Amino acid sequence: MSTVTEVLRRFGVGLTEADVAAGLADALESLPGTAAAPLTGPEIDYLTRHAGTGVRVASWEPDQERERRAAAAAGAVERLVVGTMSIEQTATLLRLDRSRISHRLAAGALYAVTIGTRRRIPSWQFSGGAELPGLGVVVAAIPAAAHPLDVQALMTSPQEELSGRTPVEHLATGGDPAPVAELVADLARW
Repeated sequence: MSTVTEVLRRFGVGLTEADVAAGLADALESLPGTAAAPLTGPEIDYLTRHAGTGVRVASWEPDQERERRAAAAAGAVERLVVGTMSIEQTATLLRLDRSRISHRLAAGALYAVTIGTRRRIPSWQFSGGAELPGLGVVVAAIPAAAHPLDVQALMTSPQEELSGRTPVEHLATGGDPAPVAELVADLARW
């Protein structure tokens, strides 16, 4: 069995074990608590009668719920790590100096997330080894409080407003960034 550090190094992720642990801690802290007392007999009876078919109310246990939520949080951190690149990896992809990537981040032309102490750049921002056209307009519309996985899900999921295309596909084919920016800005209401 490999350690987290060995896996990160083997795949050139550019994060430390402490960064991954900090990201996992953030994800776990954001989960709703499960410290509620087990359901009483009358509560189980009520839920069993009214919850619909196929619901296993009597088997709910706070410890199992905590474990399910922890597994979901770990999966979220994994998706975040896998779906992002380091500044160095981004510079290599775009054939630019690392300092140019840092300037683009500072100018708000690229979107970055923080995992632990490291800034990571979501890979959905690129197509064919280049930045998506109109990306700056979209990045400027991303609400500060939006979770990076929500942004990623929006950008990579078909949207009715874009004739069933994903925002990434829309931008990659030269589509107007304004409707994508509107969709992204709506994340503030989620």
